[in-house]
Amino acid sequence: MRFKRAHKLDRDGPKGMGIGLRCFAIVLLSFGPAGLLAVLSASFRSWKLAHPSGLGLALPSGVLAVLAVGSWNDAVLDMVPSFVFILGMSLIALCGLTVPLRAETWTMTLAVNGHLFVVSGALAMGFIDEIPMPILLTIMSTVVWVVGILQLRKALRIWGLVDLITAILCAIIFVSSELSQPSNLLISLIVLAVELGIVAWLGLAYQEELAKD
Repeated sequence: MRFKRAHKLDRDGPKGMGIGLRCFAIVLLSFGPAGLLAVLSASFRSWKLAHPSGLGLALPSGVLAVLAVGSWNDAVLDMVPSFVFILGMSLIALCGLTVPLRAETWTMTLAVNGHLFVVSGALAMGFIDEIPMPILLTIMSTVVWVVGILQLRKALRIWGLVDLITAILCAIIFVSSELSQPSNLLISLIVLAVELGIVAWLGLAYQEELAKD
């Protein structure tokens, strides 16, 4: 029994990489509905076996499967950007919930896919030159940075800082005209102040643990 179990895990690859790759191959070789079933199966299997890499590959495969379905139906295709964006925001929220749920195994997978879907969905919806784009980047920066502090993971803290710098550059380059309006500028400054306040407070509260990290 133990030999069969070990063989089964080896076939799935490290952290479920085989699960995700098989799912991706099925999506590429099949049409929409079959691909969606493969994605659901791979996601459930990855969650059951606690294999984050499998889920990390299954989720983008799911978006490709939805696009395949959208090639048959214009209404579905029109909803793809919103679907991708909402999925990305949901994954970012779940990334934050890995702290109270003590599910650190899934943090990086959720953060990576969340960023991928939020940014791609926002760009598809035309947010690149609008004020929501830097605000979204700041929100993701806050979540990742806070999780990095609470889970004592330096890579996430650096990632959160990079997100914040990207948000500031995006605001300066693409939405500088909108920031000239007092209301937009005030909202942006409030969002920035909230993030820096939270990060500074947590940094002081966990300074001893962070010094050892």
